[in-house]
Amino acid sequence: RGVCCLCIIYVASALAVAAASSPAAAPISDGTQPWLDGHSTALPLLSKKRVSRDTVRYTFSTNQNSDQRQTSDVTLGIPICSCLLVSPPDDEQLTRPYTPTSSRHVRGQFELLVKHYPGGAMGRYFAELRKGDCMMFRQIPKNIKELHPFGKPKTIIMLAAGTGITPMYQALQRMFGPDEEHLDDDINVILLYGSRTERDIYLRKELADMAKRSGHRLKVIHALSDGTAKAKGEESIVDGMINKGVIALMTHEEIFRHGTDSSGKRKDCKVWVCGPPGFYNVLCGPRDDAGPLPQGCALRELGFRAKDVVKF
Repeated sequence: RGVCCLCIIYVASALAVAAASSPAAAPISDGTQPWLDGHSTALPLLSKKRVSRDTVRYTFSTNQNSDQRQTSDVTLGIPICSCLLVSPPDDEQLTRPYTPTSSRHVRGQFELLVKHYPGGAMGRYFAELRKGDCMMFRQIPKNIKELHPFGKPKTIIMLAAGTGITPMYQALQRMFGPDEEHLDDDINVILLYGSRTERDIYLRKELADMAKRSGHRLKVIHALSDGTAKAKGEESIVDGMINKGVIALMTHEEIFRHGTDSSGKRKDCKVWVCGPPGFYNVLCGPRDDAGPLPQGCALRELGFRAKDVVKF
């Protein structure tokens, strides 16, 4: 399932509706990408690079022709936030969602961050890929989560673990990325990102650079379960896994002052969650459970309700 490396997707009609309701939600697209219409499309691998002991960055072309002498200036064209459904060419019943980590402005290619799990079916296909080999890509409507500008809450608290960082990073690029002409100036974000060790922190430099560019509107906090790393620059590091105590400690001001009104009710503060199944269970209940937050979960005990929480 790959840590909810998520998801989200589209059909041309859904794109038209989103664009009509919010001009800022429209992706950069020339309208020709077949994967936006739900058609499973073969796209070739350009390169791959190992970024940790079990995670690899794969770069695919948006050129459907495997002959890469024919260049492409097509963007991926998906909305923010969204992902692609990926399948191997010989087994399209095997499908996993992956959120691209490349900027929406990049033309001709896009990047996926893929964690390889022992015995994982999809990981085997990715591991065997060579330059020019194809994977199948498409989008479907139901996985769209939050369209930019995300309802414009005053504060977004992002809780991520492992490769669950990818949808958060996609949204942060849209809000604070170097390729964006107009940065969001009315949303504050706290990212609490859980990793096992310092070497397992994905996109660390990119997140740090984005925090600097944000003008103090993005705060990045790493929670490391092995407790051995030291903070660099303006980032913060806490020991242990993300739980009720860590969330309350690191987001106290946003939750209990900016996040509430005079009567103590929750106000204009959203929480986004993405990680492995156990991560959801502790914080907000199973990912596919759209009902009330279960008794005993961390976010419910902190006063949040289901409508305040987005499960990626």
